[in-house]
Amino acid sequence: YGGGGRGGGRGGGGGRGADLDDLGGSSHREQAQHAPRGPRGTSADLAATLRRIDGKPYGAYRDILGAWDFGGGAFALVVDRVQSDLFAPPSRARAIVPAAVARFPPELRATPTRRVALADFLARRFHALVTLGGLDRRRGDAGGGWSSAKGGELGVDPPGQHVLARTSVLVNEAGDVEGRFTVALPAAGRSIQGAWAARVLVEALPGVVESALTYFGGVDAAAATRHAESVEDQRSLRAQIRAAGLVAFVRDGAILPRSAGNADTPMTGEGVVAFRSPESLRAAFDLPNSGAFSPRTRTEVLYFTRRVARCQRSIASSFD
Repeated sequence: YGGGGRGGGRGGGGGRGADLDDLGGSSHREQAQHAPRGPRGTSADLAATLRRIDGKPYGAYRDILGAWDFGGGAFALVVDRVQSDLFAPPSRARAIVPAAVARFPPELRATPTRRVALADFLARRFHALVTLGGLDRRRGDAGGGWSSAKGGELGVDPPGQHVLARTSVLVNEAGDVEGRFTVALPAAGRSIQGAWAARVLVEALPGVVESALTYFGGVDAAAATRHAESVEDQRSLRAQIRAAGLVAFVRDGAILPRSAGNADTPMTGEGVVAFRSPESLRAAFDLPNSGAFSPRTRTEVLYFTRRVARCQRSIASSFD
């Protein structure tokens, strides 16, 4: 339930960034300060609590604030904030998977850049699994009026096209993984639907957490590695172009037109022409991962350096 600042490489997006070496950043500690410290109980205890408050006024959902242990340490569900009623902003929660369970290889989290890349990869998977499973859709009788049963949807911040530090999924140096999400706790009017909430939090959520946030739960290891290496290459390339006095690049073969004005995805179709840089503006750099063991180690890129530099000098001279 957070975003990231604009920046980084292709792959993510959002608003505010996070320090990935501090799994519970200061803003999150502020959000969680009213939740009881230490485990409240097990997932069975959480289910029993939800059944106990079934039919009670909505405020009784505060009884689930705090940490709940799932699967004997497989992960902890932490409910940080409970909404005031069904129509208020949704409740906030976290699934914290310890490193011994997540089991992501050290090489995927060895550097800050790789931890950002891994967190970004997991955030995309977390969001995709919630969406594909239909868990992000509000259930119940939407047309039944205020008193009809509704709610139950989970929300995960959807990544955009940039890769950057977010607060939706965090990975620390030790390998602990934290996935943050929202949940609209279900109700009929202001009466709690406890059994329904238990189906969402106790029955549906564990499978998503295992599949999205653990290495052996279904994460494509090869894809995660490629993602990390790509982000690492992009960071290296940006450093090299700065050192060379250059300002930007467009990769040969890139599809520059977007599929729509409000979309990040490239245009498709027979008439789409891939970008090809003119020989006079082409440059190449060695990257740490791409083609490291083949003759294609050097990735061709185009720089607008000369043209932009001339433009900058022209603008500067106009203020002299």
